Amino acid sequence: DVTGVQTCALPICWLSEAGAHRARLGLHELLVNIRDHAYSGGPGPIDVGMTVTKAGLTVSVTDWGRALGDVDVPETPAVSEWGGYGLSIIEGAFDEVEYRRGIGRNQWTLTMRSEVVAAS
Repeated sequence: DVTGVQTCALPICWLSEAGAHRARLGLHELLVNIRDHAYSGGPGPIDVGMTVTKAGLTVSVTDWGRALGDVDVPETPAVSEWGGYGLSIIEGAFDEVEYRRGIGRNQWTLTMRSEVVAAS
């Protein structure tokens, strides 16, 4: 649950409600994709870490399931398609999405740049 991401401890780095919603949506979609694809719909360990700095939010996710493989991410999936939206949703939610396959594990880094809010 990334509900606590809505604000950070640094006074100049506030994640707006819309930004928090994007972070929750993107992380949720990644976790569902890991369950469905890396673990073939079954249970499996997932490690999630989160860092908030002046630069923004970084979420690190590691699983020990099957590798992602070669995937083409359509810019706009066809309305008639069922599925295939996951990576597009994740990439739309975060400013940067990075995937690496390590030895026996998948490593994701999701980055959302900070949203500076002027004092009112």
